[in-house]
Amino acid sequence: MAEDGNADERHLSLLREATLRGTDEVLRAASAVLGQLSGSDYAVIIENVGDSWQNALQDDPPTEAAAAIERLPAGSREWDTRREIPDLGMTFVPLRAGALAAIVPKRLDPQSEVATTTSIAAEMCDILVRDAERIENLRFLIDEVSDGPIVPLEILSVREIDQLLLSSVNAALQIVEADMAGVFLLEDGELVMRSCVGHRTAQTAHLRMHKGQGLAGQVLATGRPHAIEDYFASAEITHEFDTLAEKEGAFAALAAPLEIDGDIIGVLEVWARRRSVFAESHERRIVEVAKFVSIAINNAREFERQQEDVRELSEARFTLQDQLSAIQGARSFQQTLGRALLEGGGLAAIVRLTATELGATTVVLSNEFDVLDAYPPISAGGGGGWAGGARGGAHVV
Repeated sequence: MAEDGNADERHLSLLREATLRGTDEVLRAASAVLGQLSGSDYAVIIENVGDSWQNALQDDPPTEAAAAIERLPAGSREWDTRREIPDLGMTFVPLRAGALAAIVPKRLDPQSEVATTTSIAAEMCDILVRDAERIENLRFLIDEVSDGPIVPLEILSVREIDQLLLSSVNAALQIVEADMAGVFLLEDGELVMRSCVGHRTAQTAHLRMHKGQGLAGQVLATGRPHAIEDYFASAEITHEFDTLAEKEGAFAALAAPLEIDGDIIGVLEVWARRRSVFAESHERRIVEVAKFVSIAINNAREFERQQEDVRELSEARFTLQDQLSAIQGARSFQQTLGRALLEGGGLAAIVRLTATELGATTVVLSNEFDVLDAYPPISAGGGGGWAGGARGGAHVV
C-alpha cells in the first residue's frame, strides 16, 4: 500500500515540477503518467484545433495512435467522460471536455480500478495544465510591463501555504522598497493577517479587519489597489487602527487585492515608516506581486486538494481491489461447485467444498434439524446436540 502511495506522490510531483517549465512540459509529463497508470505502452495527448483532434505535442506519436486520432468520431469533442473505442482498441480519456484529451492503446474495463485511477489522474493533469497556462500568461505580462525586479518564479512552486505567504511578504518588502509587509486572507468574511514581516508588535501579526476598515478593508471593498501618503491624515480610510499604526511608526501604505478567477481572496499590503514614498511604479509592482501571490496560493491550494485526491484514490483503489478479489473468489468457488455437480459429486461434495472454502465445519440440516450431511463428519446420533452447536456459531447450509 505504501509503495502505491509513493508512486502516486511521484506522479504528482513530476506534474507539479513541469508547471514552471511550460504547458508543453506538463502535457509531456501527463502523457508519461497516464500511460503508466493505464498500464499502456504510451498515452497520446490530443487537443481540439479547428474542430478536429490533433496531437498536442510536436513529438511524433506511434503510427497506430496517429491513425486513431484521425478516426475519432466527430461527437468525441463533446465527450466529458472516459469512453472505450472498440473498433480502434483504444480508450478516450478527457482532460478538458471539448479541448484536451488522452488516448491510450488499450480498452480499459470501465469497472476496473485502472480506469478509475486514469480518469482521476487526467483531471489532475488538466488542473496543472491550467496552472502552466496562467504562469505563461503572467510571464508575458511581466515582460511587457515590468521595469524592475519581480517575484522569483520559484515562489509559484511552494506547496505549503504558511511558507508560501512568508516568502511572498519577504519578496514584497524588497520589491516595493517598504519597511513592513503583510498578507491578509479572507476567512468567513473577515480579513485575517496570515503572515507579516518587519513589524514591531505582536498585535500586528494577529490583525483582523472587516470590509471597509483601514486600507486593506478599503481594497477589499473596492477591489482595486490603493496607496495613501499619510496614514493618519488620510480621509480615504477609516482610522480604527491609528493607535497600532503609531506603535509601528507606519505612515505611508500601499495595498493590492489577491484574486483567483475574479474572486478576492485577500489583500497584500506594505507600509513605510516615512511619508510620500510610494509612486506609480511601486503600485504597478505591488499589483504584479499580488498576481504572483494569488497564483501561488491557488497552486498551493490545488496541491493540497490533489494530495487529498491522491489519498482518497489510494484508499478507493484498495477498497476496489478487495471487492474485486471477493468477487473473483466467489466466481471461482461457484465454478468449482458447478464442476462438482456436473461430475456427479452430489450433496457430499458440495458440503466438503463449502467447508474447505470457509475454513469451518459445514452442516446441512433438515426442517426437523436432523443432520443430513456434514464436513468434517460429526458423531452419529448428534442431531439434537448439533442444533445447540449450530446456535454456537457452526455454519448451516
